[in-house]
Amino acid sequence: MAGEWLTATANTNMFTYEIAPVFILMEHVVLQKMRELIGWNTGDSILAPGGSISNLYAFLAARHKMFPQYKERGLAAVGGQLVMFTSDQCHYSVKSCASVCGLGTDNCVMVPSDERGRIIPSKLEELILERKARGHIPFFVNATAGTTVIGAFDPIAQIADICEKYKLWLHVDAAWGGGLLLSRKYRHPRLTGIERRIYKKSFCKQIENISVAPDDASPDSPPGLEIDRDYRLLYTGDPTQGELILKFYSLLGLSLMESFRKNTHTHTHAHTAAISHSAGAAFTGLIAAKIDKLTRFSTLMSFRIKIT
Repeated sequence: MAGEWLTATANTNMFTYEIAPVFILMEHVVLQKMRELIGWNTGDSILAPGGSISNLYAFLAARHKMFPQYKERGLAAVGGQLVMFTSDQCHYSVKSCASVCGLGTDNCVMVPSDERGRIIPSKLEELILERKARGHIPFFVNATAGTTVIGAFDPIAQIADICEKYKLWLHVDAAWGGGLLLSRKYRHPRLTGIERRIYKKSFCKQIENISVAPDDASPDSPPGLEIDRDYRLLYTGDPTQGELILKFYSLLGLSLMESFRKNTHTHTHAHTAAISHSAGAAFTGLIAAKIDKLTRFSTLMSFRIKIT
């Protein structure tokens, strides 16, 4: 709450380092800490206005990485029909990326999930091979760490194996379940694999979904925090690249499409500071306690349903 108060009082726009030097550096620290939590020593990150936009940024970064000339030449730079893959339990924003970015929803392939809502890796591989046989170009796979409806975690490690095999970009939408990064007790096996040194990878999370942060406090959290393994990829993938605005990019982490940016990281900075110091154990313990309570409640509800 103190961070939220400071944000409102300062009322600073996050345009450039010249306008908001302190807050820009604070954002840099927050994003660096988030990458460390995942297990990445390098990368590019941005605080985005929501998990949906974060997923869009991941898509754009993936397309730019795989087809660097797309920004100038458009579809001519591809030479075929791009195809993306995601679970049939994914967030609706993933499918909207296909529509907004010109892929078409027919080329956002929905992979079947099992009885617990997790994507079936063997089905994913089958669909990739099917599309390749049709002359299409698979390039992007979205894994969900915590589906919106039932909280299912896709098997990230198995999906990562497939992405490495076929040289696809793996994006992990962890807006719902990314908070388990802070829990030693529950991080594995649910998030096992996100630390893998896959050539092409991105990750989004939302802190307010698992902690006591106010809304818009997530780093592809927001708001939404988009984290990419390739340094400066979010900058080079920017379709506009306004040179004046990007003059201080190395200290800015400017988003792909935004110029005006609200300061949404100050209260997140307070959270990461707590995690980094003595309060960190208590904070991670709070997360584990919440999950333990939900597990007991779920067991109780299941028992009552069986009785009735």
